[in-house]
Amino acid sequence: MSEWWHKREMILPDDENAKPGNILVTPMSFADCAIAMTDGNFYRDLEKKNPNFNFKFVEECPVCGHESVFFPPSVSCIDKMTGLDASRPRKVSSNVKHWSLFPEADFIVECRDCRSIYCAKLPSDDLLEFLYTYFYKSQDMGIDRFKIKFKKFSTDSWLEGLTLEFGGGSGSLKSICEKYFNIDYNPAADIQGDIQNLSTAQIEEMRSLLPNRVVCCDLIEHIKRPQKIFEVASKVLEKGKLLFLNVGQMHELDTIDIVTQPPHLISFSPKAVEIMSSRNRFKMVWKSENELGNYVFEKE
Repeated sequence: MSEWWHKREMILPDDENAKPGNILVTPMSFADCAIAMTDGNFYRDLEKKNPNFNFKFVEECPVCGHESVFFPPSVSCIDKMTGLDASRPRKVSSNVKHWSLFPEADFIVECRDCRSIYCAKLPSDDLLEFLYTYFYKSQDMGIDRFKIKFKKFSTDSWLEGLTLEFGGGSGSLKSICEKYFNIDYNPAADIQGDIQNLSTAQIEEMRSLLPNRVVCCDLIEHIKRPQKIFEVASKVLEKGKLLFLNVGQMHELDTIDIVTQPPHLISFSPKAVEIMSSRNRFKMVWKSENELGNYVFEKE
C-alpha cells in the first residue's frame, strides 16, 4: 500500500482554493484515500502539497492557558497512610476512527492546573478544516444526542423560542425547535464555518436573534480552542438563558486508562469544564449523575 500511494499524485486544494465545499481532485477513490490514511506518511505528504497542513507544538494548555504539564500524564495523589507521593502514570491510548493517528501521537501531556490531557503537537486550522471537509462524515445525530444526554429537559415535544446549536451537522435538532439556527461546516448550516473563527458581525447576528438556549453536543473535544464555546455562548445569551453542553471526551482525576480517537484533540477533566464556565459567567445548574460530560449552565 505504501509504495502504491507514493506513486500516485494527489492533487489537493492550495491556499487560495482550500474552502469548505470545494471538490477534491484526486486520481484515487475516497475508499482508496481512506486506506491511504493508514499510511504513516499521510500527513507528511499532505504538508508537502500544502505547507499550511502542518503540526505545531502547544506552548500552553489550550483549555486554561497554564504552561506547566505532566509528561507522561499522571494521577497525582498522596498515600493516606504514609503521607508520601503516590502518583503514577496514566495509560493513554488512541483508536483509529476517522483518520490516521497524528504524528508523535504518543507525545501526550497533562496540564498541571486544569488536568486536561492533549497531544503536545496539534494540527493547524487549515489541516483540520481539510480533514473535516473531505474525510469526516457529516453528522445527523443532533436530535438523538440531545434526547439521550438531556432526557430530563427534552420530555416536551417542542423547544420554545430560538435554539442556537454549535456544531449541529445537518440540523436534525430543528425538528423539535420552534426556531432554530445552526453553526457548522455542513452546507445546510445557517452559518457555515468554525465556531472558533466567527466575525463580530456573525456574533452580533446571533445575539440579535435572542436565543433561549445554546446546544453544543460532541463538539468541544474536536476543537483547539474549547473556551470559544463558552465565550461565544456568553456573548449571545442573555442573563438566565441556558447552555446545554455535552463533552464527548472526559476523564476523572483518578482515571488510569484513557482511550481517545484522532478527531478528539482534548480529554477534559471536570475541573477544566468548571474553569471555562466560571471564566465566562456561567453557573452549573445540572449535570448527569451516571455519566461524565453532560451539563446545563445558566448565564449569570
